[in-house]
Amino acid sequence: MSVNAKYEILKIPKTRRTLVDVLEIGLKKHYTPALIEVDITLARQLLQKRKKLKGSKVSLLSWILKCVAQALDGNKIIQALPHKNKMIVFDDVDISIVVERESEATYLINKKLAMPYIVRKVNEKSLPEIYNEIESAKTEKIEKYDVTLGAEKNTFESRIFISLPKILRYLI
Repeated sequence: MSVNAKYEILKIPKTRRTLVDVLEIGLKKHYTPALIEVDITLARQLLQKRKKLKGSKVSLLSWILKCVAQALDGNKIIQALPHKNKMIVFDDVDISIVVERESEATYLINKKLAMPYIVRKVNEKSLPEIYNEIESAKTEKIEKYDVTLGAEKNTFESRIFISLPKILRYLI
């Protein structure tokens, strides 16, 4: 958690604890992924009009991230993190995405590498700002021990962490 992150700590009411218990049990069970179909024709048309009128670059992904951020910003409790008998509710909406990068790694078949990137404070950014941030992540220089884009690079802790056996990484 960033030192500058603004958050609120709320106590979980006793009546909600049983719901939390059920959800934790559910995490250990099998789940079925769902495939849905959504018509985005109108959204794409509106984005094309916006590109022509304002001359700014936007993408479908930046628009989706902005929509999700606005929905979460309107009801921050949805993104709360449980901690003991409390919930931490953040003011900022950070969304993790995966960015495909070209890589020189010899173990890759098509020389493409998917790397996580966190778009910070999406709720405070405009569509062009989100678009530009994603585009800059696509060209960010990758160092040997980097496991994410946009994060502090090549720290001693990250090198130690990725060198640990799987069982220890899971425990941490």
